[in-house]
Amino acid sequence: MPWQVAVVENGRGTVFQRQFCGGTLVAPTIVVTAAHCLVEGGRQIPVSSYRVVSGRSALNDETSGSSSAVADSVIWVDDQGRPLYDGRQQWDVALVVLASPASGTPIAIAGAGERALWAPGRLARISGWGVTSRDPFGTNFLRSTQVALLPDWACSRAYRDQGGFRRATQTCAGRALGRHDTCQGDSGGPMVAYAADGTPRLVGVTSFGEGCAGKYFPGVYARVAADPIRSTIADFVNSEYGISVLGSGATAPSRLSGLAARENAWLYLEPDCFDWRPCQSYDVRWCQPNATGHRCLVVENAYSRRDGRFSCSQKVLIGVSNGAISREAGSRWTCRAGWR
Repeated sequence: MPWQVAVVENGRGTVFQRQFCGGTLVAPTIVVTAAHCLVEGGRQIPVSSYRVVSGRSALNDETSGSSSAVADSVIWVDDQGRPLYDGRQQWDVALVVLASPASGTPIAIAGAGERALWAPGRLARISGWGVTSRDPFGTNFLRSTQVALLPDWACSRAYRDQGGFRRATQTCAGRALGRHDTCQGDSGGPMVAYAADGTPRLVGVTSFGEGCAGKYFPGVYARVAADPIRSTIADFVNSEYGISVLGSGATAPSRLSGLAARENAWLYLEPDCFDWRPCQSYDVRWCQPNATGHRCLVVENAYSRRDGRFSCSQKVLIGVSNGAISREAGSRWTCRAGWR
């Protein structure tokens, strides 16, 4: 991930000890990060208090990459001069302008015609030096993993009791069974989708989550690949620096991996289970490739006072047609007593 940078405090200690957020190079001197990384006590923190480290995977590897001073930072405001970032992760995006070019390679933000790259059900890669299950204080080595992008209804349902989900400026992603997510210290870092030819595009900025890597609980990312955020960033960078940061022409993969098929089978199951009140839990047992994509065995476990516990299974077809992911039931539900 040559576009990944670390935002670190100025002062004593190793780079690893001073790292507090991530970021993404979209131009040699322009970093996209999260607004909450640059705000403290309701005010922007001075640019003299932090810098950006780029071009390295191991933060403490002083022999590689570079450490750049910050010349300016940008957090957008409304017509009354009030920050659009409201402390609740609304408009959680900011720019850091470097005093000198970074060592990494910039990545383009997904353009208006590239929505299929990060449509619900597609996989994206997240990365950072933040907390992991094995490293409770963060890690010196850059880590990454894949997550599935979720539809807005799934994001809204997950966060309805946590202050709500704002679909205009937020998107969410995760894995149904958890265990793969961003966490503390990863804020501001990239969520990247890949085209059929491997071309990367920035589609999200790590914002927040309810815990880390919880089952059925996705992380939330600033929606940088859609308006209003996309055009706001692109117009500002173009007008101030004459640089285009948007991509174009990238097409989504025409087939899904086994992991993507499994996560899409989960997407099929979730509303079905929530809408069927006896349903207690749901599972995807396996996915096998076939001529049109994948066939997955999905199971719902339910409970009724009269019949006791029972489970119902069905085979679901997961495929791609004209760039769009399809999820179609391939058989009727069959039920049996007990949970499988």
